[in-house]
Amino acid sequence: MKNVLEVKNLTKTFTQTRWFGLGQTQKFTAVDNISFSCEKGEVLGILGANGAGKTTTIHMLLDLTTPTSGIIEYFGQSIQQHRSHVLENVGFATAYAKLPNRLRVYDNLAVYARLYGVPSKDIHSTVKSLSQMLGVWHLRDQQAGSLSAGQRTRVMLVKAFLGDPQIVLLDEPTASLDPEAIHIIRSFILEQKKRGTSFVLTSHNMYDITQVCDRVLAMRSGHIVANNSPRELAEQVSQAHVELLLTHNQDAAQTYLEEHNLPYITKKNSCLVITIDEQRIAQVLQDLASRNVLY
Repeated sequence: MKNVLEVKNLTKTFTQTRWFGLGQTQKFTAVDNISFSCEKGEVLGILGANGAGKTTTIHMLLDLTTPTSGIIEYFGQSIQQHRSHVLENVGFATAYAKLPNRLRVYDNLAVYARLYGVPSKDIHSTVKSLSQMLGVWHLRDQQAGSLSAGQRTRVMLVKAFLGDPQIVLLDEPTASLDPEAIHIIRSFILEQKKRGTSFVLTSHNMYDITQVCDRVLAMRSGHIVANNSPRELAEQVSQAHVELLLTHNQDAAQTYLEEHNLPYITKKNSCLVITIDEQRIAQVLQDLASRNVLY
């Protein structure tokens, strides 16, 4: 099966009640009719500012929040109809989750390993192997409440992989982490990708997304506004519109733009609007000045 995850026309609308104003209700659509898929071994990024709908989407993918409408299928099966079987093969980690503070790190992970169905004889080796890969094995005897944000996130990643999932959902996995912790997490994701594990990763950080993702969905106000490779998305983001108000030599300016394949539109009052990569702006302005178009 090519697609590990298939999402079709997914929508989530919340109803809010305002008690001031005679208990009026108001509807808010957090996720609005989005569709996407994730292939086996693909790292899919969901990029967007706070409030874009990323976390609500993840919660629906985990069946923690019931969609208003739409279809979610893992491995060709509906999560609503085959929840237990599907979630056995889905991992989840977030930078914001916490573990029972008074338990040792090892005890926390051993409990989760048992819950995820790891055979008793394999629990120690599984916890140790994953903990070593993520650089937290030396923390095994510490209480979970004493961990730093970076240490806690790495422990949560160990937890997400205890059941050997086929796809892992990561909600802001590098939020507020130091560069060393971010490097370890990125390296781990890329290593698991080589083994065929799929990922859906949310972030508001464009740089994080470009380092590990094969494809990026950009979300804004509950909508998917772009679906491209990181490189293509970065090129779109770097495009600028430069508006030139010319008092003379407009023909020379247009000739230059056409020679250099720079798209433009002509507006009233001798105004040209150029679509250009931000990195080329300075050079283009310098070239136009050399042709006596700009002073």
